[in-house]
Amino acid sequence: MYDCRPFHCRDSFIYYWLWATVPVLLIPIGVVSNILNIIILSRRRIRKFFTSVYLLFLAVSDMLFMLSSCLPETMKEMTGKRLVDKSNVICKTINLIVHTSGGFSVWLLVLLTTERVIRTKWPYVARARLTCRNALKASWVTADMCALFPAPYFFGYDLRPVIPVILNSIKL
Repeated sequence: MYDCRPFHCRDSFIYYWLWATVPVLLIPIGVVSNILNIIILSRRRIRKFFTSVYLLFLAVSDMLFMLSSCLPETMKEMTGKRLVDKSNVICKTINLIVHTSGGFSVWLLVLLTTERVIRTKWPYVARARLTCRNALKASWVTADMCALFPAPYFFGYDLRPVIPVILNSIKL
């Protein structure tokens, strides 16, 4: 029988070292850069633009996605233990955060692009309608909608013990 655990085949070896090195470098850079984005975009002078509202939400969403998806996977590869196996609450919450923040990031880019098109195509309408308050409302509604789609994870995901099946001991 073929055994494909880490270090027994080239693909597993490459996979292990990619997850053990690349995120260790990218996670701190991503966290620091997103924190700097949040600090800069929170200034009063910059907050008055509707684009900064979307970019501020995008920085928070990207940081949440990075910390809830890459960090647990890196910890699993480095320690061999999965964070989601600690409790049912952690299992359900991490899956909810990953899917909500990932979808929210995508839809924020869609909102930003749509408002840029409106501002370019109809500048007079945009001046009256595209405000920071409306951008904030659109962002919160989008966040709520993105949080509703993975909400069934609280009912569907559950930790269950996995019993390994040993094929040699089963007699047919």
